[in-house]
Amino acid sequence: MTLVDQAVPADIAAHERISADVTAPLSPTLRRALAAADLVVCALPEAALLSFLRAAVSLLRPEAILVDTASVKSGLPGAWAGARPGLSIVSLNPMFAPTLVPAGRPVIAVSAGSGSRDEVLLELLRDRGMVVVKVRDAAEHDQLSATAQSAAHASVLAFGMAAAASGFSIDQILAVAPPPCFTQLMLLARMTTLAPEVYSDLQVSNPAAAAARAALAAAIAEIDRLTGSGAGVAAPLATVAGWLSGNRDELAVACQRSFQALPVTG
Repeated sequence: MTLVDQAVPADIAAHERISADVTAPLSPTLRRALAAADLVVCALPEAALLSFLRAAVSLLRPEAILVDTASVKSGLPGAWAGARPGLSIVSLNPMFAPTLVPAGRPVIAVSAGSGSRDEVLLELLRDRGMVVVKVRDAAEHDQLSATAQSAAHASVLAFGMAAAASGFSIDQILAVAPPPCFTQLMLLARMTTLAPEVYSDLQVSNPAAAAARAALAAAIAEIDRLTGSGAGVAAPLATVAGWLSGNRDELAVACQRSFQALPVTG
């Protein structure tokens, strides 16, 4: 295994370490390593990843597998354009933080290139208990991620902003928080302990995120309209119940278990 980074960690076992800025012109040493590689895994921020791929993808052997873990993928097809025929490309998005145990958790996968070795890598993930969810292409990935991540995070952050502006302290809200509120507060606490760039990228870089946030704002406006007219929220609850379909009861039971496991305040 060859590790490439500006500052290669000494505590990770590797046969070779190459110190390099992958956004700069590739050194002869790095070019040789890429040309000989069977598997290239890119764990890079989006801008650095795109810069590297444009310079490196044509160097990879047709039998190789190219992997990335970008959380936004719409810009990748253009960077893959220079790949040799036969190269297998797998773009992954683990839908969980690296601090969590991966077994049982979803990983979105986009397969590209003209090679056929992508399933070899995906099977390795399955063997380790991860649930591989394949989507059609980079655009579908970003649309799905915009709902599952961008809109979800925006709704939690909006609740936090509203709570912080309410005039009540966190201690006052915690003292009376029912389980849904307590869960939101836990999510807020977790979000604020991670790098803000993680959440900013999902909101700023994903081209589908703005539409997802707009849909969220429209839903809040519709709830406001319905309650303002005295109609209540029976209609949107029925709509959501229909959308949940056969998953509703299982999710409700999971929610009950989650609420039961919450710490008791007071």
